[in-house]
Amino acid sequence: MGTDHGMMTGVSNPPTDAGGAVLPFWLQQQCDPSSSSFVPGGGGNPPVNTTQRDWVMLGTLGRPERAVVDGRGALTPWDGAWSLDWWIGGEDRWYLPAREITVRQRLVDDTPVVETALRIRGGDIDQRVFAITGDDGAPWAIVEIHNRSAAAVAVAAVIRPWGPEGPVRVAEVDCQGEWLFVDGRPAVALPQPPWRTYGATAGDPDGVARALLTGLDSTLDGPLVCPDGAAQVAAVVPLPHTLMLRFAVPLEVPSDRSRARRSASAVAGPVPSSVASASVAAGWASQSARGVRVELPDAGIDHVLTAARCHQLVAVAGEDLVEFPLGEVDLADWARVLAGLDEWGCHDEVAGVLASWEERQALDGRFLGNDRRRDATGAALVALDHHVRSSGDPSLANSLTGVVAKAATWIDRRAASRRHRADATTLGLVPDGDPPPWLGVDGPLVSYHDQWWSLAGLDAAGRLLELAGESEAAAEARRCRVRLAGALDAALAADASARGRSVLAAGPRRHDDAGAAGVLDGVLLGVLDADDERVTATLAELGRRASVGEALTVVDPRRGPGPLGVSASLTARLARVELARGEMSGLTRLRWLAGAATPTVTWPTLAHPTTGDGIGGAGHDHVVNADVLLAVRDLLVIDRSPGVVTLAPVVPGSWLGQSWEVHGLPTLAGRLSYAVRWHGERAAILWEIDGDPASGAPVVRAPGLDPTWSATTWSGEALVGPVVVPIEPGEPASEGGEFS
Repeated sequence: MGTDHGMMTGVSNPPTDAGGAVLPFWLQQQCDPSSSSFVPGGGGNPPVNTTQRDWVMLGTLGRPERAVVDGRGALTPWDGAWSLDWWIGGEDRWYLPAREITVRQRLVDDTPVVETALRIRGGDIDQRVFAITGDDGAPWAIVEIHNRSAAAVAVAAVIRPWGPEGPVRVAEVDCQGEWLFVDGRPAVALPQPPWRTYGATAGDPDGVARALLTGLDSTLDGPLVCPDGAAQVAAVVPLPHTLMLRFAVPLEVPSDRSRARRSASAVAGPVPSSVASASVAAGWASQSARGVRVELPDAGIDHVLTAARCHQLVAVAGEDLVEFPLGEVDLADWARVLAGLDEWGCHDEVAGVLASWEERQALDGRFLGNDRRRDATGAALVALDHHVRSSGDPSLANSLTGVVAKAATWIDRRAASRRHRADATTLGLVPDGDPPPWLGVDGPLVSYHDQWWSLAGLDAAGRLLELAGESEAAAEARRCRVRLAGALDAALAADASARGRSVLAAGPRRHDDAGAAGVLDGVLLGVLDADDERVTATLAELGRRASVGEALTVVDPRRGPGPLGVSASLTARLARVELARGEMSGLTRLRWLAGAATPTVTWPTLAHPTTGDGIGGAGHDHVVNADVLLAVRDLLVIDRSPGVVTLAPVVPGSWLGQSWEVHGLPTLAGRLSYAVRWHGERAAILWEIDGDPASGAPVVRAPGLDPTWSATTWSGEALVGPVVVPIEPGEPASEGGEFS
């Protein structure tokens, strides 16, 4: 390696770094008193990531394996796995991304290709990470390192016993030829045999970093075993100026945790041939834009929309939706993710998931997941019905008729449970169950949230069974719906009478707690009218008691009255309800969501109210992603009311005078295309809906442009206005009041 050594002048013996222990970025932040993410005792035993739960999930279409990349470019190939870090040896010193303040991150062309840029003396080193399917069909993560600096550098591929949530066990590491091994299995394919290799164990956790920082000779000679599970290894390879190298990481989760040594060829397919990150990005862009094309005069919202559509495809793996970390199936969450896919034209992916619905149903008709949740069965019916109506394909309704009928019967039987007949306030309601975590209340309880989903599920069952030609079963589902609706109306009336106000709480006889956020689903499911006075009162209460600025928070009653964290999901759902009400505050929240996204356009389940960093749940929450996608869609079109298609319910002031277009967007009336053009202060609306002529043309409205205009034709052109300048909350009114 004499030639390579010559290209790395200064790297072989850089000055010692006196910065202390080399911790993962999240742990470093938690343990640093000068950091805004400092947590007293944050380095506990074992430490848990509670401040920097921000990452990007990567994968390929059609396969279930998923990896994540954290905010500093460290790759974790599966849930519970070690991380592959990248350290750069420049002419002046070693640069460790977890410590450097010059790290920036973005998505390449708004696709699941993550670029992390590290500034060193003389220029940038860019790392790109993406997932591909190899030549033999196996999944891989590819790590590209581009040297854009003015000199040659060294690159250390470092396997560390840490994941994005906390420490993980690594009992043995080794380097053989062009492969790094973890616990006897091939972990990383190097571009060439390394120049030097270093290893360390629990007794000297910073031995690898110290060896690199002080320029020691190789310390790894054969397998390195650590009974405490804290082994790590670094392999150093050269990277000349202007060139690029690749590491390849197999993503298949080991099924055997044995440390028995295996050869690379025994457990990993051939290393995939070179695929450029630009080609992968182009492929993702093509996949995400299938069937629906949108041109918006708003760079911020367009950026979020493009990236979120790509991210949503990563959430699908055949018959499953996947998340990181893995958790219990929450069908109410799944229903929103599937809706986000359907609303933007990804019907095939949704059909693949729904094809497994029969396998997810118990013999008694309920849908499986958390057995104490009561919203799952209604959510399963809602997802199926929404797909059938938005795709226009009745095949699943026909093939799953028995599934639908059994699910509707289960909801009705649970609502008629003898156990609740002695309690007049809950008579005829779906009985108590565990609430979703975001509801912010202790369970179990009889919740209005469960009633909304059950009512919507019975509505869906009636439509699906009617479509499948099962008129008697459809009529019975509708009768079940009437019974449950009557019981719910009685409970709401008794509740309002007892409390003397219209605010909707979490359930009967509950005080006005944060559980009132359940009203959002009631509106979005079409069970409650957006303009219902109870909705109005409850939204005002939510704004007063459960918000931080534009964002809604989740509380944990077991931890006191303070917020547990900011919920982007609830904020997006509130924005959707406000858009349906024609309120500019919905747009304000949507802009907040765009600003609150990470540089890679992701949102954690819970974020810190001040720093915005992820503090709970998934670091890349695809349910939030779906809610944001649905909110953007509602800014363009709302079609939840039967026979009504509402274009532009609210129009941003910055859009006035600028054209925008929507092409091929699925709606319940058919595929919609429309465009807005301008003639002075008046807007010209051109629209076409490719629907079923036998069903009658829907009413088309555009209240954000002209609240007095409507048409009842499948296509047309209309000049509306003059358009009144909208005023977003916090902005002063213009003098003229009209656009000119």
